[in-house]
This record gives sequence, C-alpha cells and structure tokens, in this order.
Amino acid sequence: AATRATASILALAAVLATGAPAAAVPPPPDGPAGQAGDTFVTMPGDATSPPFRRRAFPLPDVPFADLYPIDRGIPPVRANEPVDADGVPMRVENGRLHATPTGITFQGLRRLAAYEATGDRAYLDVVIGWARRLRTLMREEGDALWVRIPWNDADQGLAAPWDNALAQGTALALYARLHRLTGDPAWLAIADGLFHGFERIGPRDGPWVGHVVDGYLWFEHYVKGVRGRVLNAHLYAAFGLRDYWQETRSPDARLLAEAAFTTVRELGERFRRPGDYSWYNLTDRIAIPGYHRFHIRQLRAAAVATGDPWFAALADRMLADRRPPLPVGPRPEAPSVPPDRSPPPSSAPPP
Repeated sequence: AATRATASILALAAVLATGAPAAAVPPPPDGPAGQAGDTFVTMPGDATSPPFRRRAFPLPDVPFADLYPIDRGIPPVRANEPVDADGVPMRVENGRLHATPTGITFQGLRRLAAYEATGDRAYLDVVIGWARRLRTLMREEGDALWVRIPWNDADQGLAAPWDNALAQGTALALYARLHRLTGDPAWLAIADGLFHGFERIGPRDGPWVGHVVDGYLWFEHYVKGVRGRVLNAHLYAAFGLRDYWQETRSPDARLLAEAAFTTVRELGERFRRPGDYSWYNLTDRIAIPGYHRFHIRQLRAAAVATGDPWFAALADRMLADRRPPLPVGPRPEAPSVPPDRSPPPSSAPPP
C-alpha cells in the first residue's frame, strides 16, 4: 500500500510540473463566465449536443486501487445477506427483493481490489458471476447499454425502471477493470456499451444520464426525479469514465471525464455549508450528514484521478466546515485516497 501511495504521489508531482490547461475561448452569449482554462466542447458525432465546459487535467497514470473511493480492507469472498440463490447482492425495496445494480458494482469493485491484493482467484470468480447477472439487467439501445434501477422510487416520482448515473458509472469501472484483469474482450464490449450510454447527452427520447445545465455537464442520480445535481453520483460517474479512459485511451472518454471534473472544479464550493454538513445536491437541496464523509473521500480521490490538488483542498475545507460522524482518515501530505477502515453508513451510497 505504501508503494502504491508513493507511486501515486510521484506521478501527481510529475504531471503537476508539466501539465497545462487548455486555452480559453469566449463563452456563448447566454452562458456563464466560467474560469480561465475552459474550452467549450460538444459531444463528437452528436449534432444535438449543447456545448459544455471542459478544462484539461493531467490525468496521471496511477494504480487503479488509488482511483476509486471504495472501502479498503479485505472483505469476505461472498456478499452479506440479502443475496439470491446464486449469491448475487439483493436489496429490499417496497417489500420485495430486487437485484441491486449498485450493490453488485460497489461490492464487485471492492472484491476486485481484494483479488489484486491477495491473488485469491475466488474473489475474481464471484465478481464474474455477479457481472454476468448485472448484464441481464441492462437495456440495449443501438450500441449503448444502460444499467437501470428495477424498483419504484416514490420520493423522486420515478417508476421502474429508471436511469441512474451512479449505477452506470460504477458498472463502467467494474467491466473496464474485469477486462484489465482477465483480458477477455467480452468485458470490454460491455464497457464500450456503457460508455456509449454516457455519450447520449440529454434530455432526449430514450434513456440518458447526462445533461448540460448553464454550460456545465452534469451526470444525474435521479434522471427526471425531484433532486438533481447530486454530488456523489456525479463524481462516481466521473470516476467510471476516468477508469474507462485509462483502460482504453478513448479521447471521447477523456473529454467526458474532464468535463465532469470541470463541473466540480468550478462549482464544488456550492456544496459547502461552512459550519455544517455539505449539501447532498443542488436542485431541491438537502443535506445528509453521512454523505458529507463520502464527499470528502471522493474529493481526495479526485485529486489523484485528475492530478489537480484543488480537489484535496476542497476536501480539507469541507472537513473544517464540519467533521463527519465517522472518521475519514488522516489528512494526506499529498492528494490521495486515505485509508478508511471504519464501517460506512451503509455498504454503499443508496441509489
């Protein structure tokens, strides 16, 4: 772990010494002023895509274990209850058991990390089984795949199945990592399909998870729901795109990942509540104490993922605003994901 962290810090220092932002261009007449270093881009091949802001980040090559803010430590091979007869993580919603896409992805990512740390093939085998089950829950539209939530959410006014950027992004990371670990092109084909889903910028007929608000690209937790611009879901989508880019070097994946990180780089301060827990979201705002901890961990991970220490500085400001109910680990000397072995409020942020 120390070697991994040292490599991440050295990579970050190297790219910060040489990285330069893209040249700025004037914003559209009806757009916000933005910040120096922005360019306005559209989704290549999408004539209907509105322009959105993107700044260049170094995106250093770092170990995958340092890119995604998942719980550290070695979990059991099998998932905890509830599970189905095949051991696939389940969730009780509205009195019924459902296969939970985010339960599969979060628990799967953690077990892939355990496989890399221990070499125990049992971890990889169980994730492969879960990934095959998750594929059966996806919707196809042309060359795109969509991970959809299979239960109603009355609070958000959403009827099943509904689209969710957190599920889409964590699934993208899961399949990209399965491809890296196994070399099986079938996993990359699924990752490609999930990425094509991110390319469909909404609102549009059919599924979508990303849209442009005031010139910034947002990936939504509750597409067409009540609460919009949810920080943890947007960042998990950005991390998934970042994983996929590191595996494929797709320029379009880099464009979307950088645009997603640009949104937080320029608007992240809006989530702060000095003296209190951070806002969970920006549309119909609420603050949930447990998510303050997730925000701090994600921002520290974003500093490593982007090569930009600004994100770690925002994490420190949030930590000073209000300490979370559970520890987030010591302040790192350089931007990194701190070890965190305390139990989270739940196994993963709920969709």
